[in-house]
Amino acid sequence: MGRVYEPEFRFSSGDVTKLTIYTLSFEEFLEAYDTEIYERYMELKEAVQEDSLHGRLKSIYDIYCRVGGYPKVVQAYLETRDIRKAQGELVKIIDTFTNESIRYFTDILDRTVFTQIFLSICRIFRRKSLLRHLFLQHIKTAK
Repeated sequence: MGRVYEPEFRFSSGDVTKLTIYTLSFEEFLEAYDTEIYERYMELKEAVQEDSLHGRLKSIYDIYCRVGGYPKVVQAYLETRDIRKAQGELVKIIDTFTNESIRYFTDILDRTVFTQIFLSICRIFRRKSLLRHLFLQHIKTAK
C-alpha cells in the first residue's frame, strides 16, 4: 500500500474523493425488509416478545446473516427475494475490491498471493456462516 506515496504512482481516475460507506445493521435491514415488523420490533424491544413475532424476526435475521449489510446487496435481495442474486451483487463488490487492491502490487506473484489469501478468507467466513446456520437448524429441530 506504500506505493500510493511514490511520485510516479497516479490514480487512473483523476481526482480522488474519500467516501466511507458502512453496512446496514440488522435493525436497518429489518426496517428496509418489512416496515410493519420493524415497528412492532421497536415497540416490543424492551418487553417480552410474542412467539409469532420472535419466529418472524428469527427468519429475517437468518436472511440478514446470509445477505449481509452492503446496501447494493440488500437492495438486490429486497427487489428479487433471491439469495443467489444478492450473493451475485456481493461477488461484484468482492471483484471490485480485489481488482482495486491488486493495483498496489508491482509483482505478479504478490498480486496472485493477495488474491488467493483474500478469497480464502472469504471462503472461511462463508464456511463459518454455513456451519453456524446448520448448528442453529440442528438446535431448532432437537427441541
